[in-house]
Amino acid sequence: MKKLLYTLAAVLVCTGAAAQNPTLYFMEGVPLRSQMNPALARQRGYFNIPVLGGLAVTAGGNTSLDHLLFRRDGRLVTLLSPSVSSADALSDLHSKNLVNADIRVNLLGFGAYTANRKHFWSFDLNLRTSVSTQFPYELFHFFKTGESAQVRNLGLSSDAYAEAGFNYSFPIGEKFYVGARVKFLVGLARAKSYFTQFNVSLGENEWYAEAVGELEVNSNLLTIPTRQEAGQDGVYRNYYQLDDMEFDAKFKPAGYGAAFDIGATYEPIPNLLVSAAVNDIGFIAWNKASSMHGTVSRRLTFDGAQVDASGVADIDFDLGELKFEQVDEESATRMLHYTMNLGAEYRLWDRRVGFGALYQIHKYDYAALHNLTASVNFQPVRWFGLSGSYSFIDNRASALGLGLNLNPGWINFYIATDVLLTKKSAQWIPIKQGRMNFNLGNGVRMGKRGLRQRDCIRVSAACCPSQEPLTEQQEFRIREQQLREQASATSEQIEEATERSEKAIRKAERKARKAAERAQQEGDTASVVRAAADLLAVRY
Repeated sequence: MKKLLYTLAAVLVCTGAAAQNPTLYFMEGVPLRSQMNPALARQRGYFNIPVLGGLAVTAGGNTSLDHLLFRRDGRLVTLLSPSVSSADALSDLHSKNLVNADIRVNLLGFGAYTANRKHFWSFDLNLRTSVSTQFPYELFHFFKTGESAQVRNLGLSSDAYAEAGFNYSFPIGEKFYVGARVKFLVGLARAKSYFTQFNVSLGENEWYAEAVGELEVNSNLLTIPTRQEAGQDGVYRNYYQLDDMEFDAKFKPAGYGAAFDIGATYEPIPNLLVSAAVNDIGFIAWNKASSMHGTVSRRLTFDGAQVDASGVADIDFDLGELKFEQVDEESATRMLHYTMNLGAEYRLWDRRVGFGALYQIHKYDYAALHNLTASVNFQPVRWFGLSGSYSFIDNRASALGLGLNLNPGWINFYIATDVLLTKKSAQWIPIKQGRMNFNLGNGVRMGKRGLRQRDCIRVSAACCPSQEPLTEQQEFRIREQQLREQASATSEQIEEATERSEKAIRKAERKARKAAERAQQEGDTASVVRAAADLLAVRY
């Protein structure tokens, strides 16, 4: 309980929600996009640089930091500061103040198209952690006013696990794609502390709190030794105390589980793509040997709270001192926190500009958060993409996002966040935002470009009827693809078509390069840029 407000602020700032950045959903070419919908495939195969291939850190809820921190006399203070009135401190808080955080680290990832360049498969090994908290309004009211409070449903939960997932997506007809990911899970750690009652009252000479709750821990990395204490009936019972928690460096799985993701995309009209996905439908069965379970129902006494000028409350008791009576260990199966994505995007001007909308549902331990995101996406050339987004979170908070995707040559680098363009304190704290996230990835592109309905720009007039006439190399590409899809085609025919296609590409490259050199000699900057873009478009 000591310095509760600083702890809560640290969770918001450092973990930085939505488990998935909605800006990434419409960024073509980003591998993490398929993690949000397994039916979505990037433009080419990939190999992620281990550990650096994909990092996602996100945090948020229905409470932004400006509900907890206030500017007074040129510095930030908490809502508990005497300089902040009770009306200002409590007016924007909710009955249940939720903070959720997620971290995903891609340890290994790779994927590629099959021979027909329409079926896509991938494998990813991720390390994931999740934190969910619930702070009732009555708890803040007690701290601020010093009045008795009936606190209900105070909770904190977290889990960490590794997942290995195999994804496969394929077309059904010309406009409909489906995808599924099957995941094997290894549970590393899980902890949950939940108080159905934490009533605080003032007695004749001291404060006291009635605490009723339970503690669950599943981990081989954390241990809590048992102590013994005699109850009112004189019987000695085992109990846990949070202050006794110790870290054990020995790694040993605490449970195993399985999950799956399923998604689909459909193009009802040219350039309009609608999509849907449900992720993390599954469970982890935590084993009995790693389980620690205790309950508490007792009265705590304390002298009150001291609040300094910054508004930090120091209370003379700590939750770590609570004694949870041991309950017989048993195996426990817990469901994952699922996510649902419903999206639509319309592309204009040769699919170089897109407008998207995404509706998300994130299920956590204590609530489900609903997000609505609008985005604008620019891809003037295949190797450069820029996306911006604005999200509404449960009609209470908002977030402005920005994403950049670069594919020069064989390198793929992307970065996305939604904390760049929001109001910040002098300490760079985004105080006006209800969600914060940061995504970073670096990988290598592999294999040939896919020939999916949405990825066939300037490849097929039937696929993209609004496009300009096909060039010679595009005609040869189409012929090569047709032969690959024909079961009767011989390997000699496919090799011949491939050779013709490559010759046409080299011819077009020489022509585009000469045009660029001629424009450079003439000093025509606009023509130089146009010729350079044409040169890149020949192959990419």
